[in-house]
Amino acid sequence: MIGPQWICGSTLRGLIYDNASGKPLARARVSLEALGETPPPPPSVLTDSSGSFAFFSLPAGTYLLKAQKQGYLTATYGQRRWSQPGTPIVLEPDKEFALELRLRRLSAVTGRVFDENELGLPGIAVYAYSATGRRRQVGAGVTDDRGVYRIAGLEPGDYYIRTGARELEDRRGLLPTFYGQSVQIQGARIVKVELEGEREGVDIAPIPGRLSHLTVTLHGPVPATVNLETEAGRRSVHAQPGGTVSFGELAPGPYVLWAFTNGRPSYSAWQEIDLGAEQENVSLTLAASPTLQLRCSQREDKSATLEGISAFLRPKDESDAGNAKRVACGETAPLRPGLWEIGVMAPPEFFVASVSNVRIGKDGFEFKLLPGQSVAIEVTLSKRPARLKGSVK
Repeated sequence: MIGPQWICGSTLRGLIYDNASGKPLARARVSLEALGETPPPPPSVLTDSSGSFAFFSLPAGTYLLKAQKQGYLTATYGQRRWSQPGTPIVLEPDKEFALELRLRRLSAVTGRVFDENELGLPGIAVYAYSATGRRRQVGAGVTDDRGVYRIAGLEPGDYYIRTGARELEDRRGLLPTFYGQSVQIQGARIVKVELEGEREGVDIAPIPGRLSHLTVTLHGPVPATVNLETEAGRRSVHAQPGGTVSFGELAPGPYVLWAFTNGRPSYSAWQEIDLGAEQENVSLTLAASPTLQLRCSQREDKSATLEGISAFLRPKDESDAGNAKRVACGETAPLRPGLWEIGVMAPPEFFVASVSNVRIGKDGFEFKLLPGQSVAIEVTLSKRPARLKGSVK
């Protein structure tokens, strides 16, 4: 089926440049977002070799224009600072609007990872973590034959840089080590990165230490993927019932081990472990996956029928944060075990008065689910906003 074609209208054209060199930026993707009552715009376009682009036969209205390219910070037309919103473009009927936009490169961190003789260590994973807000991995690199690494694609800000665990040829273990020569974040040095900058000399000599090896035996009626949450993200291995899987090069410390199957019925397992010995063996037993039921009520009218109310659920760990789920009032959903965040979406005329069976975490409401559990979360809504009373003396 052929979509709608604009027979006449306005034209929006422009040029995209690399900010540092001033050279045209080819193959940058340019997109429009319609605001208000403006009809949806056509699909995004790519700039040509001269950095130019054009949208033809646009209906009059208001638009936001964005340009993006790998390795560059996404820019919106009219931004005064990289973190601020852009300026809407108002297209008049049958007129042409021309613009120029410069894209700025994202930042990078470089350095060396070296051994006890200050010689470079090849093949060492290095990770960048955000030092503001929730600590999460935002970039990674691997050292080359000289022990040199480079982590690119970083937004301006503060970061922690840390190596991954590694076992050397002589079986010596290297612990994950932060820049600042510390295995604990309390002793880590913050690396400040500026836009279009390259922070050099972030060198790390990993601290020697004993690493652990974990063997997991899966018990249950069906095969499952066994997941281990580590400092560098998730490591996953498929296992058969009664079979074993192994995870090596693990630093001593706390880990979360879990499994989840999507079939019906759904099974899952969850276990928190604290590794200390060089070799540890644990058993992981599948049980019925936990379920969550969302209940909703209105404070002023308990019998009211609530429509358009739902909750968005997102796993707390960053490696699975993209697997969000939406649950409507009255629905019951099977979920994987672990810590979840919850946000309630309600029509403008309602205010969320309370949410039961949750706790207030650093980033909002959160709750924990374990295999075999059935949890009901009750959301109470009100048509009146909250009020705060007090006195000043």
